[in-house]
This record gives sequence, C-alpha cells and structure tokens, in this order.
Amino acid sequence: MSFSTVIATTSFVSVLTDGRHLSSGAKEIVNEEFCKVMDLTENRFITFGGSVKRIFSIIEMLQESIKEKSLYDSVIEIRNYLSTIENEDKVMLCFGEFKNNIPQLYTLNSNELEIQTHIPDPGELTSICVSGHKELFDRDFNDIIVEELSRLGAINPDTVLEAQSKLIDYIASKDKSVNTNKFKLLLPV
Repeated sequence: MSFSTVIATTSFVSVLTDGRHLSSGAKEIVNEEFCKVMDLTENRFITFGGSVKRIFSIIEMLQESIKEKSLYDSVIEIRNYLSTIENEDKVMLCFGEFKNNIPQLYTLNSNELEIQTHIPDPGELTSICVSGHKELFDRDFNDIIVEELSRLGAINPDTVLEAQSKLIDYIASKDKSVNTNKFKLLLPV
C-alpha cells in the first residue's frame, strides 16, 4: 500500500505522503525515501499509490498531455488509457490544480475508473486519502484528520501538515507497507 493525504481549503492545498516503495506483489522494500507527489506545472500536481511502473507511464503521458489540454481532460485521457490495460497493475491517483484561484482535485483509481471532482467550499476543507487498503483500519481516515484538526484549533498550513503527519504515523503503525518518512507539497492560492 502507499499512502497520501491531500487537504484543500480555498487558500491552500497540502499534500503529505509516506516514502515506502514496495516491489511488485508488496513482498520487499525497494526504497524507504520514495516521493509520491510531484509538480506537473507551477500550479498542478499528482500524488499516487500503486504500481510504480504504471504510474511512471502515466506521468510521462501527463507531461505531454497537459501542455495542450486542461488537467481534467488529461485525467480523462488517463482513465481511457487505464481502461484498455490489464488490471493487475493497480493505481490510485489524485490530481490537483488551481482554476480561478480555487483548488480543484480529481481522483481516479484503476479499479473503478471513475473520475471524482473535489472542490472545497469557502470556510471548509476537502480531505482525500490515496490508499489501497481502507478496509484494514478500524477508523475512517478523514475522521482522524478532522479529530486532529479540532484538537489543534485553527486550520492553517502548519496545523494541517501536523494532522496529516499524525494520520500517516497512525497508518504506518498498523500497516507495514507504509513508513513514517514523509514528503510534502504545499501550494498556496
């Protein structure tokens, strides 16, 4: 499993991922410092989990596609690509961009091939977890984020990163395929 958490407000987007990369079949640790978030352009990003081989082919497609298309149109192209291949290489993806200074997040996984759009309402936050095994845990990931943010008080980039970090620590304590080495991306509006 890989784990990424994305939190968007109308003033910033925070992405935090773990750093463990496992071999195909999740049998061996390949890398403990593997960054699972990357900038695609100045205000567009991708975070991911699943088959690294498949993800790298998707990133290569994206880097060409987003030069000419909107991010959403590029995500549609990736969905269409995923629908044509064998489903053994599973991927979970979250894409983000700012349109008119409003964060827009798109999620896609190779199991369902359904693009979901997430846009935070003013004064609210949108929380997304990119993960392969939600059924392994006794608590909803988003509940943990909300509980931690309530405890911390104000919602700002520092408290959000702290809540995301606590969530990754919790997941890593329950699942050996996730570690506590973290990579972040913070995008202000």
